[in-house]
This record gives sequence, C-alpha cells and structure tokens, in this order.
Amino acid sequence: MMIDENIAYMSPSSVYRILVDCGLNRRWQKPLGESKKTGFDQPKAIHEHWHMDISYINFKGSFVYLISVLDGFSRAVLAWSINTWRHLIHS
Repeated sequence: MMIDENIAYMSPSSVYRILVDCGLNRRWQKPLGESKKTGFDQPKAIHEHWHMDISYINFKGSFVYLISVLDGFSRAVLAWSINTWRHLIHS
C-alpha cells in the first residue's frame, strides 16, 4: 500500500540486509534452550492408528476432493471417495 500511495519504497535486497543485520531472519530456527520435540509415535501394528487425508485435485478446470482413510502402520488406503465440493456439503 505504501508503494501504491508513493509514501515509501525499499528493495527486497535492502529489507533482507536489514533483517540479517538485526538478526531477524531466523524464523525457522528454534530458540536457544528449547528442547527438541518428540514427534509422533509410529504405530507398531496394523489397524492400531488410522489417518484421514483430504486433498483437492484440479480436474478439467474444476476441483474435486479426494478423501481417504489410511492405516498408519502399513500406509495402505483403507477407504477413499472422490467428490465435488457441492456434493460434500449436501451429503
């Protein structure tokens, strides 16, 4: 907005240099002293843990949604359905 209104402008390289100088470009680094997260405990047997995944696919200019249920241990697809958004809302 400030560029559009001719108030201020700064090149991306200048912004990056200032962020580096101030130590503000480390967004993805964990803070000092923070312990590492333990993460997700992987299932040790079939059907111990199921996952649900929803993805969208662009098909001929419109989106369809792939909904699947997966076994966490074997990564096998247990069930799936492909629907349009309108079908998901009305079902």
